[in-house]
Amino acid sequence: MFKGYNLWIFRGYVAIDKRGAEKIIDEIYATLPEDIKKAREFLKNNNQTVESHKSSGMYDTLKFLEELLDKNTFFSSYTLVDKKELEQIKEQLKEAVPEEIYKAERIDR
Repeated sequence: MFKGYNLWIFRGYVAIDKRGAEKIIDEIYATLPEDIKKAREFLKNNNQTVESHKSSGMYDTLKFLEELLDKNTFFSSYTLVDKKELEQIKEQLKEAVPEEIYKAERIDR
């Protein structure tokens, strides 16, 4: 996901390259609406529909991650983040993937 360092001295934390993480977040923001449109078109062409999508949950989780990165910067471009908190964010992002994208990926396989 992000470039980071997991050293014993961090004791339950991981040092993440903040600039790299912000770049990934920006890419997600930029591509998410296009991915949703493509997934909806794919589903439409395959006679499938999805009533709900969870993109707002994705944006909320990304906003929380941005705030977390800003709050914990400790050295140059690295930030310390609790490993458990990072895992929770990762799971929230997985759960927040818009339903259209998830369903389109399953059908495409």
